[in-house]
Amino acid sequence: MNNGFSLIELLIVIAIFGLTVSLVTASYITFERNQKLRGAAQQLKSDLRQAQNKALSGDKGSGGAFCPATSTLGGWFIKVSTDTGGGNNAKYTLYGDCRTGASDAAFSERTIFLPSGVTVSATSLGATNSVSIFFRPLVSGVTYHNGGLTPPFFDSSGNLLNQLGIGSQLVITLSATGGAAYQVVVAPSGEINEAKP
Repeated sequence: MNNGFSLIELLIVIAIFGLTVSLVTASYITFERNQKLRGAAQQLKSDLRQAQNKALSGDKGSGGAFCPATSTLGGWFIKVSTDTGGGNNAKYTLYGDCRTGASDAAFSERTIFLPSGVTVSATSLGATNSVSIFFRPLVSGVTYHNGGLTPPFFDSSGNLLNQLGIGSQLVITLSATGGAAYQVVVAPSGEINEAKP
């Protein structure tokens, strides 16, 4: 009587083990991709809230990049782009807006790069490939502007320029390699949420 395993039995065990390892690896890669995408959406949501809080608190910046005391804070904004040229859809930028007389200009620029393989694939205001989400001091809501034309956000009379989707919500869709997507939703009231589509 033989107490060992036959060659067929060993090959079956190795095949089952190989199949199990393949399935676990594929599941882990999908999980990792989805977590990276969700993390990017949460970071964008957090940065939008930071811009909102900076505007509501009247933060004029500090250090070398600030709005002078003699100027008026226009607000804080984040610019997102779906333009694939130059990797613009793999990052977004946070700025302050400073009004001096009849003009305004950006200050305190901070660019945030999305994780590798994650891009801004769409915005619900599809008329333009770049949107500025603008939060103003003493105003609880938010306005959306054509990112290619802002700043300036104001004309010489202080009226807002280049607005998009007045009174509507903005949905920013982030996508990962492989087709998974996550959305950041900015309501006109200033409420910001993230969710799977």
